[in-house]
Amino acid sequence: ANKFGGDGATSDEAAEVVRTVAAARSPEEAAKIGRRFEKQRPELVLPDWPTAKVGVMRKALRAKFGRHAVARDMLTSTGDRTLVEASPHDFFWGCGIDGSGQNKLGELLMEVRSELSQDIGGIEAA
Repeated sequence: ANKFGGDGATSDEAAEVVRTVAAARSPEEAAKIGRRFEKQRPELVLPDWPTAKVGVMRKALRAKFGRHAVARDMLTSTGDRTLVEASPHDFFWGCGIDGSGQNKLGELLMEVRSELSQDIGGIEAA
């Protein structure tokens, strides 16, 4: 929903997309809805989304792992291993089918893991 402006959506149409995404029954359904609207109504996507999305994901990951002990323990248990989002279809967040993707999600997870290891008390969603 953030790609359409989140709570600060600038049009009624974008705000309706945000509400539709927020009402999804699962994260997978929310992503599917977001992708569908991004293709059908690209003018509703924030113009700076290509650069802003990494910061949005970083904030979400910090919030998730800062607040949820089970998820935090799972992430920190990976030690210093390289983390890869093994999505064959996603060349930005994942490695893509041929391994040539940017793996931004893996990079952000390793960044958050490093922050957690330096701050035993946990991190906040900055």
